[in-house]
Amino acid sequence: IDPIDGFTAQALVRRAAMSWLEGDVPYWITYVGLGTPLAGGMQSAAFFPLTILLRLHDGFIYIHFLLQLLAGVTMFLFLKRLKLRYSLAILGGTLFALNGAFAWLTNAPFNAIAFLPLLMLGVEYAVIRSEKNRPGGWLVIAAAISLSLYCGFPETAFLNALFAAGWGIVRMVQIDRDSKKRLFKKAIAGSVVGLLLSAPILVAFIAYLGVATTGGHEGGGYAYVGLSIRTLPALIMPYIFGPIFAVSDSGVGKDLMLFWSNVGGYLTAPLVFTAIVG
Repeated sequence: IDPIDGFTAQALVRRAAMSWLEGDVPYWITYVGLGTPLAGGMQSAAFFPLTILLRLHDGFIYIHFLLQLLAGVTMFLFLKRLKLRYSLAILGGTLFALNGAFAWLTNAPFNAIAFLPLLMLGVEYAVIRSEKNRPGGWLVIAAAISLSLYCGFPETAFLNALFAAGWGIVRMVQIDRDSKKRLFKKAIAGSVVGLLLSAPILVAFIAYLGVATTGGHEGGGYAYVGLSIRTLPALIMPYIFGPIFAVSDSGVGKDLMLFWSNVGGYLTAPLVFTAIVG
């Protein structure tokens, strides 16, 4: 029901891919008004390596497939680092790769979700290196941060960073004092290098943000907006009230209109079951 995957993800990403192939850095798009920043708008993912696949006929599908594959494999590796059994790590990777956000979101917010497990894996590498008093261990953190920003949606990248920071704090509590100091230094190094690697897109984004119209995002407009509690069952069983926008006989018609217009995914039944068992 969301046409933005066509308006932005397919149209803008393909334009960025074509610009690269034409020998032009895709900082600008001449097809919108008198011209508009292309890379600075972020959702074109202009500097993201997989963007070039939009030159292919089914490139959009290939990008999503590769991102889901990356998400599943890196989640598996992350869980293996936690010393889970092979079968449980496979299950965790599969559940993450088939999550409800990947099922529904086909525009730019989809992309950065795939790099959350990579960022978490980077934290684990940093922990291991810190405990063994060995150099390195922060390069994966830097790569994950950089790719999260380049792939087209800074809000999701910010949520990734918050989640990884929380995990880093948990791991820091579990190690000795000297290792804590080393881990903190590695986390800072990875974060700073990741932001520096992202400078080409961040400079374009920040410069454009100062003059761009951001709609409801202005002034923290969405900071106080939430989905109705009455629609909570639909986050676990998405079609419990009927098909999309079939709200006339549901008794929660207005709330469901808001739900379908704003929801970004759902909790899959196997994930809910696994969480309860956990």
